[in-house]
Amino acid sequence: MAVSVDPVISNIFFTLGLIPHIMKKKDGYYSPGSTGNPDSYPLVTILIPLYREPYRFIHSLSSCLLAQTYDHKKMELIFITEPDDDETNRYVEKIIRNIKTEFASVRLLVTDGREKMKPYALNHGMNYCNGEIIGIYDAECKPEKQQIEKAICAIFEQDYDLVQTKIEVVSENVLGEFCKLDIYSWTENLLPLINEKARSFPLGTKGLFIKKECLDEIGGFPLHLTEDAMMTILLASRNKKFGLVDSVTHETSTKAWSTHFRQRRRWFRGYLSCLFSLIKAEIPVKRKLWLSIPYISPLLCTATLFGFFFLFLYFITWYFNPAMTYIAPWMETVLYDSGIFYWSLFLGYVGLPITLFSYLLLIADRPLEDRAWYVYLIPLYWMFVGVAAVSSFFKDTKNWDKTMRN
Repeated sequence: MAVSVDPVISNIFFTLGLIPHIMKKKDGYYSPGSTGNPDSYPLVTILIPLYREPYRFIHSLSSCLLAQTYDHKKMELIFITEPDDDETNRYVEKIIRNIKTEFASVRLLVTDGREKMKPYALNHGMNYCNGEIIGIYDAECKPEKQQIEKAICAIFEQDYDLVQTKIEVVSENVLGEFCKLDIYSWTENLLPLINEKARSFPLGTKGLFIKKECLDEIGGFPLHLTEDAMMTILLASRNKKFGLVDSVTHETSTKAWSTHFRQRRRWFRGYLSCLFSLIKAEIPVKRKLWLSIPYISPLLCTATLFGFFFLFLYFITWYFNPAMTYIAPWMETVLYDSGIFYWSLFLGYVGLPITLFSYLLLIADRPLEDRAWYVYLIPLYWMFVGVAAVSSFFKDTKNWDKTMRN
């Protein structure tokens, strides 16, 4: 009995996933040598979209903004909420009463509620902002106290059109530890490499600072499931200058595995739809290929999951029924049989250890070093994420799930 199972696709995507782990890259993060001239600072508008947020998050973020070294009289805060969220509105009004005299302007805007989407709320806030630079924070963000100052200095010293800060997860459970390693590899490994090769990288609309004129040029924040990923393509196709700033924005980990699953599924679904836009975008082929690496992550995670599944299935059936094979007659050629066999062997016995070693090397002599044992379990986390990737193929692109935090 023979069952045809073709591992070529899985091998291709798993091989592509090795690229960030084996390529040498520059540090990639810019750290301003000075804090600049405070008198020359432009007005910065901080947009804060909120929906059903706990008071402690809003209070913590406002405290972090009060602690910023950037001139408060050149900072404008705009909180954006939804009309059916009375509780969050009350929280924000209370916060505003306590901090309104500290900044150039602090205001609460309530959307018309037609679209409960983050980019819709951000666009509503853009209509009222006066700043030359726009910064974005979610409620759970805790930026370092020099972050805004570093971001603005980087924009003007290096002539960046936009800059992204590092994201670091504050974990309180096992899921948080996996998230922390995953995000750490993303920020320290993948983003600098892609920025070096593609002169752009996938943005995140938290800890992001961008010139308002750039947003005006692309018509504001795209009304898309992953507005940041789509915005990346629009800005890269216009040759905007991307920058990474050496400053950390802390965020709280997701509340539960089910919440994390929905969040990753939403990201993957958004990336899949963005992938088609990237293919059609007017970006040089070499840059486009490098930029496509994160956008194919749903395919990579799906292929990895199926690869693990078929490997497990192969050994189980071989043990109970040695006569059963997993090849079709057209696959029984020396080139195909030997090539796939050794390629798969390399990925299983060399590729996977290289990836794990890359994680270990990344956290060596750093605060995350004591989490090293989580690295050996991270393939289990990849399988979990792979299930989310598979389900993203069948999810409505307009479905928006609120990410609950601890």
